[in-house]
Amino acid sequence: MRYAALVISMLLLVQSANAAATPEIDPRASLSVVQQWIYNYRAKPDYAHVPAAVRVLFHAQSFKEPENSGIYLGFIAGAIGSNPAKAEQLVNSIFPVPPEDEWVIVRAIAYSGLPTGGIYCAGSRQRCPGAG
Repeated sequence: MRYAALVISMLLLVQSANAAATPEIDPRASLSVVQQWIYNYRAKPDYAHVPAAVRVLFHAQSFKEPENSGIYLGFIAGAIGSNPAKAEQLVNSIFPVPPEDEWVIVRAIAYSGLPTGGIYCAGSRQRCPGAG
């Protein structure tokens, strides 16, 4: 009887651990899936999947109207600012973006609180548009 209880409790622990794992962001995910992931990001930061989430935001045209995109811009800025050692790598992994949406990256870098002079875009020797 104790063995059965032990097995059941182990299965429940494994199942809850799998449920607690942060889901990966599918580049074809819907905006609502990415929004839910962003809302949960503070509790479970997953820096590696930020670029995929940002690409979904661009694909969903979330930045078409700047007045309505503040939450997403703040999320990107927070992600950039949360890990200064990997900020340039994160910015580069977000590119390419449509030229009309480059303002998002520029503002996110500016709002991140990091000095912008050292951030280069897409591995080039050119600074990000408007940075520095």
